[in-house]
Amino acid sequence: MSFVGFGVGSYDIGSDPNFVAKVGGQKISRQELVNAIQGQNLPNTPEVKEEILRGLISQRLRINHATDIGMRVSDAELAKYIAGIPAFQDNGVFSKAKYEQFLKARGWSVEYLQNQVRNDLVSAQLVDSVVSSGFASKTMTAQLLGLFEEQREVSVATFSPQAFTAQVKLDADAAKKYYDAHPDEFKQPEQARVEYVVLSKEELAAHQAVTDAELQQYFDQNKDSLAKEERKISHILLTVDPKASAEEKAKVRAKAEDLLKKVQAAPDTFAQLAKAESQDPGSAVNGGDLGFYSKGGGFVKPFEDAAFSMKKGEIKGLVETQYGFHILKLDDLHMKSFDDVKPQVEAAVKAQKASQLFGAASDKFNDLLYNQPDSLKAVVDEFKLTVKQSDWLDRKAAKDADLNNPKVLEALFSDDVIKKKHNSEAVEFMPGKLVAARMIEHRPAGAKALTEVQAELVKKLTLDKAKELAVADGKAKLGALNSGKEIGLSWGESVKLTRQGSQTIDQDSAREIFKLAGAKLPAYAASTLPDGGFAIYKLTKITPADVGPDKVKAMSQMVARQTSQLEAMAYVKSLEGKYKVEIQKESLGSAE
Repeated sequence: MSFVGFGVGSYDIGSDPNFVAKVGGQKISRQELVNAIQGQNLPNTPEVKEEILRGLISQRLRINHATDIGMRVSDAELAKYIAGIPAFQDNGVFSKAKYEQFLKARGWSVEYLQNQVRNDLVSAQLVDSVVSSGFASKTMTAQLLGLFEEQREVSVATFSPQAFTAQVKLDADAAKKYYDAHPDEFKQPEQARVEYVVLSKEELAAHQAVTDAELQQYFDQNKDSLAKEERKISHILLTVDPKASAEEKAKVRAKAEDLLKKVQAAPDTFAQLAKAESQDPGSAVNGGDLGFYSKGGGFVKPFEDAAFSMKKGEIKGLVETQYGFHILKLDDLHMKSFDDVKPQVEAAVKAQKASQLFGAASDKFNDLLYNQPDSLKAVVDEFKLTVKQSDWLDRKAAKDADLNNPKVLEALFSDDVIKKKHNSEAVEFMPGKLVAARMIEHRPAGAKALTEVQAELVKKLTLDKAKELAVADGKAKLGALNSGKEIGLSWGESVKLTRQGSQTIDQDSAREIFKLAGAKLPAYAASTLPDGGFAIYKLTKITPADVGPDKVKAMSQMVARQTSQLEAMAYVKSLEGKYKVEIQKESLGSAE
């Protein structure tokens, strides 16, 4: 990351009146919560929101305390850290294209990203300063290792419920008795299936015709934003510590002036000197090359002012910024032509036309739905729309995203749609998008008939009884084995496992196996399986853990890390007493 590529500033969360929480009087905005969810590619569910919000509150507690005690991350430290983030690198070198792509994909500004990274860094510094290094004695570590890595070898005999279904004899009225005794299990809400169409600005835009003259006119009217001049800049940076004395700063300036004289005398050596002398890790490896930038593209102001006052091939210096002293070279400059941006212009003109037409189109959409209420054909033909069919939906939710909206669902279950079989009214379920539908099939609320569920009920009751038979038979066989009787069971191949289980043996079963004393082998353990069956485990071999010094050291480090994590959690918890935490649940629910 180039140091000059940052306009390091602040991101004013407090300027957003809509907030989900306050920590020590400072607000956490709804948008900050949404960004955090999107940044981790997580679903926007209530559970995820609460979990992410807890993390944001924890971070804000740490930041507040770090600020109070004077902790900070310098601009140079921030830039260096971001330059090393793998997501922004190409073959180990910072890539401006990847950086911009990352920001664009999330709709983030440079300042917002920098603020988040700065917060993460200062939080980490604070935690590192307050937790201990963690320590676990060798004796305790060796004991833990002995427990974790002891290995046991078992064979398993399983009692599957499916093997007992043939033995099950249900009473003729078993299904009816269960049905009558469990009415809540067979309730179903009112449901419907619909066919629907969506009219959107995007749909209108796709069918707009545009002429080259219209495109050229739009380009000419918006040249400032579409055809920005781009400049290819290289630089050499000598950094200055923000805490440097006047004498130290003067030494750096003198060295920079010496380098400036050298490149002015031999401009062809600029890239070579940048590789050797520049202290910008993001560009030095590329001979100081920062790539093409337009005004407002991320340079700090003194750097940008100098860069956009130069002629092609010119070398300028010294330029002083908060990062230090720069020597600039303008390698190239160009303006984007009409052909360069024609696809972008065409999309913009079509979108502009669609926006202008959407109001009138919405009115016509509504009129056609109302005047021809027995079919969607009129709106389909008029606007070239595609008719879609929904899955079953109810008054609370729909699987189809275009229908999963309270206002839409209310319209779909209106008497006009259900009883009169008319088209629904058009509902704008999001800006620039209208949906309308008509009923295909309707199910009133009520209980499923016994005839609908009888076959499944017989299957369920048979399996439930088979599970009981499997467990009973397994327990009887286990008792016989523990009494020393020989039983002809079908044992599977031997399996090695630790207390964490194995690929074929779950942790619950492993716990039962490791409860066996093992003084006399074989020994037997058992457990109920997730499918309701039963398993007997025959323990045939115990292998003590190999508690060597390297393993003890590794385990000790792991225990130390876990101890530090627990201390950090306890520390953050203690900060809740210092900084009042308020959560606004109403805003949390609306953070979409």
